[in-house]
Amino acid sequence: MSSKNYFILFYFLIFFCVSLSGVDYSMQLSTDGQYVDCGNSSYYDLTNNLTIEAWIYPTNFKSNRWENTIASKVDWDPGTYGWSFRYGSTSGTLEFNMSAPNNAWIDCTATNVLTLNTWQHVAATYNGSVVKVYVNGSEVATKDVSSNISITSKNLLIGAIDNSGEWRNMVGYIDQVRIWNIARSQSQISNNLTNSVTSSNLLAEFLFNTGSGTTVINSANNSYNATLVNTPSWSSNVPYYSVNIDTGNISGVNISTATKDYGNDPGTITLLNGVSETINAEKDNYLWSLATGSDSNVINNLNSNKNISFVGTFTLEDQNGFTYIGQEDVQISANQGSINNLEVPTPANTTDSDIVMVFNASYSTDLKINVPSGTWYVVAYYNDPENGGLTWHKGSAYPAIGESQVIFSNVPFASKGDVPIIISTEDTTLPVTFSSFTGFYSNENTVSLNWVTNSESGLSDYSIFRSKENDLSTAIQVGKSIFATNTPLNHTYAFEDKCLEETGTFYYWLKISEFNGSNYYHGPVIILVENNTETPAIDIPVVTKLHTAYPNPFNPSTSISYTLKDAGEVSIEIFSITGRKIWDKKLSHSNPGNYKVVWHATNKQGNSVASGIYLCKMTCNGKSWTNKLLLQK
Repeated sequence: MSSKNYFILFYFLIFFCVSLSGVDYSMQLSTDGQYVDCGNSSYYDLTNNLTIEAWIYPTNFKSNRWENTIASKVDWDPGTYGWSFRYGSTSGTLEFNMSAPNNAWIDCTATNVLTLNTWQHVAATYNGSVVKVYVNGSEVATKDVSSNISITSKNLLIGAIDNSGEWRNMVGYIDQVRIWNIARSQSQISNNLTNSVTSSNLLAEFLFNTGSGTTVINSANNSYNATLVNTPSWSSNVPYYSVNIDTGNISGVNISTATKDYGNDPGTITLLNGVSETINAEKDNYLWSLATGSDSNVINNLNSNKNISFVGTFTLEDQNGFTYIGQEDVQISANQGSINNLEVPTPANTTDSDIVMVFNASYSTDLKINVPSGTWYVVAYYNDPENGGLTWHKGSAYPAIGESQVIFSNVPFASKGDVPIIISTEDTTLPVTFSSFTGFYSNENTVSLNWVTNSESGLSDYSIFRSKENDLSTAIQVGKSIFATNTPLNHTYAFEDKCLEETGTFYYWLKISEFNGSNYYHGPVIILVENNTETPAIDIPVVTKLHTAYPNPFNPSTSISYTLKDAGEVSIEIFSITGRKIWDKKLSHSNPGNYKVVWHATNKQGNSVASGIYLCKMTCNGKSWTNKLLLQK
């Protein structure tokens, strides 16, 4: 690739920046004789350390390389030449030259580096020994020098040189001229092409953002403002434009184009004038679509500011070809998950290869999933009191034969929070289909619970768990388990809780146990128990037993529940798989009943233990019971 084509390509690179106040106007120098006069002051006397930067838009190269002047401080009398930065000729030449001993010029020249009718950033530096020239932040020419620049009494000019009455004026647009009393490095230049930099070494920064009048503000030091000569024009043709990115309250959205990654939630990015790019938004490897009414994310020939909004985003697409759609104007965020990291009981037949997404939104909304070709079983875990309570729900259709759409209607994000879904190639439903799970409080200090199943298979029994909190991990079993009928027909079950000793709100869950040892929970049903002066009947457990801990697997804690037929001393001990005791707790109970203790996955010293299998041992009245616990971090 030729150097000219290389820099044409380089121009289209996108640079991240903060929004500048001086990107609204540039200066158009359309005829000879128009320029910017910065005055003559020792403030601009630079001998062996300087940097000159500018954005230029050449509209005419003229015949010779010295005929278009970017900036100069030159006296043509012998020995006091000074310096100039200029361009021209049909070969797109850029040149910095400075005075040298014996009435000579030192030229540092780069050819075939500039393009007509295109914005490009140019810079020249001198550190006392080397001159370097840059285009768009890339070095294009260098020359060793062993001479200081002569101090001249001529004015600092932008867009012109006065060669003893022979004016060499730039024809084109110029913007954001900076003059430094140091030699800036290549990285300092390239990293700040569109950034306004505050520095004590910055002598002048002419942003041309006034838009009217004949005064040009030096934003680095306005004691040295400049004056327009022969009325150059203020122009709205500027080097780059702001693109405002709004991700609302959805954080962690990564914004990028094919050539630049802008990081998470950048707010504002900047694209070069005329560039064509596509703005992508991504979160956890899932692509997000624009909100309705937003500017297109395909920026074609950018020539004005753009606003791109992801507020109200309701469509995102994952790498497997699934598209997730919520109702318009309901902000939905999603994270890629895994079976092992779900904080809810998983349905049957799930595998590590299943697709897991965890959604969050502020309101109830329909959630639709466009599935590709194939047969897909899609379930979501949320609380739907009218359709089974807190449990896994089937999408409609179930299964979905792709290409098609799966719909979950009015998912209650606001009350549930995180809602996981699982997409599997196998049936992930529970071995029971519920028609209802309901309950009510009678005046006899009793809660009656009823559930109706449409079909059952492979079930062992049902158990009722109760808590004063809407937290299954705090619940204890009440009463005895009820054997399942495993009928393919409708069947009604009833249970009465007579163990209530206080008033208030109670939460009930239905535990479903399979013959293979798997357990699932349904609910909760919420019951308000009001004042009752009668003494409640107490359901005394018929056996002493250590129950299966919940949750299990767990992280970071699990509840160890047990029942006592008789009063007694209880010891709960946790052992590693190698048999080493790492934690224990002694308890004394003066009455029979249902009890629990929480283990927070720590040892005796209070330090967290590693993931793995642990044994829980309960000892009471000379007998012991043991269960396995699985800690998954």
